Amino acid sequence: MGQKAGDMNLKILAAVLFAACTVFGGSIFGGLPFAPDGQDAQGTARAFSQADAGGPVPSSHNDLKTVSEGASVIGADAVNHDGYTGKGIKVAVIDHGFDIKSLQIKDNIKESKSFLQPDLDISGSNLYDRQHGTAVAEIIVDIAPDVDLYLYNTNTDVEFLNAADYIIGRGDIDIVSASLAWFNNIGPIDGTSSISQKVTEARNSGILWVNAAGNSADRHWQGQFSDADGDGLHDFQDDDESINVSVGADETLTVSLSWDDWPLSSQDYDLCLYAELFGDFIPLRCSQNIQNGNFSPVEVVRHTFFSETTAHILIQNYSATRDVNFQLFSYVHDLDEYAVAESSIVIPADSLGSLSVGATHHSNDRLEDYSSQGPTQDGRITPDITGPTGVTTATYDPSSFSGTSPSAPHVAGAAALVKSKYPDATADQVQAILESITYSRHAKSNQDGTGRVDVSMLVGSHILALDNGNPDCSLCFFPETLNVEPGDTVTWINANNAAIRIAGDSGRESFDSGDLARGEKYSKTFDEDATFEYSDTLHPWSSGQII
Repeated sequence: MGQKAGDMNLKILAAVLFAACTVFGGSIFGGLPFAPDGQDAQGTARAFSQADAGGPVPSSHNDLKTVSEGASVIGADAVNHDGYTGKGIKVAVIDHGFDIKSLQIKDNIKESKSFLQPDLDISGSNLYDRQHGTAVAEIIVDIAPDVDLYLYNTNTDVEFLNAADYIIGRGDIDIVSASLAWFNNIGPIDGTSSISQKVTEARNSGILWVNAAGNSADRHWQGQFSDADGDGLHDFQDDDESINVSVGADETLTVSLSWDDWPLSSQDYDLCLYAELFGDFIPLRCSQNIQNGNFSPVEVVRHTFFSETTAHILIQNYSATRDVNFQLFSYVHDLDEYAVAESSIVIPADSLGSLSVGATHHSNDRLEDYSSQGPTQDGRITPDITGPTGVTTATYDPSSFSGTSPSAPHVAGAAALVKSKYPDATADQVQAILESITYSRHAKSNQDGTGRVDVSMLVGSHILALDNGNPDCSLCFFPETLNVEPGDTVTWINANNAAIRIAGDSGRESFDSGDLARGEKYSKTFDEDATFEYSDTLHPWSSGQII
C-alpha cells in the first residue's frame, strides 16, 4: 500500500517541493527542466515499442531459419500448404529500426526507408531498436512467407506522421503493422490525437492498419479526484495518498497524468514522485505544467534511480475547481498497487481506423495480464482481436519475444493470408473475416476482442457471409459468383439468427442450414459439377451463385 502523505514530515517536505518546483518537470535537486521520457527538448513525443523489455537482449540475430510457434497455432502453415502465402500482398512495417540484411526477411524486402531525423538510418538508434523491428517483420514472413515487405522506421510523432503520409501517398500498400505506442501525454485516448486520426486516414484510404494494443494493463490507473481530508492530495484508497512502484537500480521511472478537460484545461493539477528514506518521503520530481485554459491537461515526470527502491506517485490539486477524472500511465514499470486494466489501451490502438491487437500466450491462449484493455475514452470496445506472444524468433533467440509487439504482426500476417485468398476484399472485409474466424469466437469484449486470431478455417473453405445483420452490408463479403472445385467447402457466418438456403439446378437437391445463432457457422461441401443459388431468410442482399 502507498503511504499516507498527510504526515507532518511529508507536509513540510511537500510545502518545500511545491514551492521549489516552478519549472516543468523540474527537480528540486537541480532546478533544471528535463525532457520527460517520451518527449525530447523540442516537445516531439517518442513512441514506445510494445515488447516486454525484461528479457536478455542478444548481441546479434541468428542466421538459422526460425519460425514463430504462432504460425502453427493460428493455422498459417495449413493455409500456406493450401497455396495462400501472401504473394503479391504489400505489408508495411513501421518500427524503430531494422536489420535489412537479416536472412529471415531480406528476400521479402521491396523497400526500406528511414524517417529518423537527422540520421535517416534504417537500423535505428540502437541495437534494441534494430532487433525489435526485425523481429516484427520476421513474424509477418513466418505467417505469410511470400509477402512483400516495406520497412519504415520512426521514433517521434512527427516522424511517424511523415511515414504514414508516405505510405498513404504510395497508394498501393495493403496492410500496415505497427507495434508502437504513445501514451496520454499527446492527447486523449479517444481516437482524436493527431496520430490516431492519421491511422483513421490510412484506413479510409483502403489500408488495413494493424496496431499493438499496448502492455499497460498493469501500468495504468484511472479514477476521479478525491480528497477526504482536504490536504490537496488525491486519496487513491481511503487515506492512502500515493501509488507505490518498485524501481531497480539505474532504471528510469516515467509517469504521465491526464484528465478529462481536453484540449485546453483550466483545472490545474500536479504530478510528483517521492522516495522513502528513513521513514520519510523525500521529494524527487514534480511536474507543474500550468493549466489556465491555455494548456493541455497533462503532467509528465521522469526520474532515474541509482539504487533499487520503492517510488511513490502523488497527485496534488494546485488550483482546480472540480474533481476531474484522471488517466495515469507508468511507461515501463508495473504499478505495485491500484492498477486498473480497464481503459489501458494506448495510442494509436484507440484509433477508429485501427485493428487493435491484444496478447495471448501461444502455449495456452491465455490473455496476458499486461495486455491493454478497453474501452477507449469515448466508450468503444477494443481491442478487436488477440494474437500469440512469448514466441521464438531468430532475432531474439534464445529469448522469447513477448508483449503485444509480436501479437500485432501475427494478425498482420494473417490479414495478408486473407487478402491472398480474397484479393478483392476491402480492409473492412478482411478485418470482419479475421474477427469472425477467431479461435473460440465470442462477442467482442474489452479484454480480448473476439478472441485469438485463427486462419485455419480458410483451408478448403470459401467464406461468404459476414456481419449480415448490417442493413448497409458495409462489412459483408458476398461474391455474386463463386467458382469452386468439387470437394470445396463454403462457409457462412451469421451475425444474427437466420437460415441459409442453397438451391441447386432444376431437379437437384436443395439445402437448408436451419436457424443459425449469432456467430454460428454453416459449411457445405460441394462434390459435383453444378450451379447453386444461395441466400438467407433475413437478408435478401446476402445472396449469390456458386458454380
